[in-house]
Amino acid sequence: MRDYYDWMAPYVNADCLVGDDYMRFWLRDVRLRAIPFNVVTGLAEYYQLFHKVSHGNFIDVLHANYLLTTDLMITADKSFHRVMTDISGTVSVRAEVDLIDPGSSPLRSVVDAVHRVSNEQSRV
Repeated sequence: MRDYYDWMAPYVNADCLVGDDYMRFWLRDVRLRAIPFNVVTGLAEYYQLFHKVSHGNFIDVLHANYLLTTDLMITADKSFHRVMTDISGTVSVRAEVDLIDPGSSPLRSVVDAVHRVSNEQSRV
């Protein structure tokens, strides 16, 4: 919650952003549908706790928001894939998450994934 405090403090009375009322505001009063990117970011940080920590975790949190704006997210990172799949199972997202095998032909895997999603969308 400290990040929100730092971001909002220049614009509002900072004395109002402390204690139980501040926490209650975020937990009870904010509609999650109004802040989908914040929800996905928070879920990414949460689900990362259950997987191996790597140097890319910080950036993975930022990449998680593409779940809301793209049709397909492709990765060869197993931990990242699991986190994105966990998020997709928790909230409604737009993207399908696909894990490719970096040992095989990555380009072929990407092309196959794009064709599969494209075909699925054309049937809808």
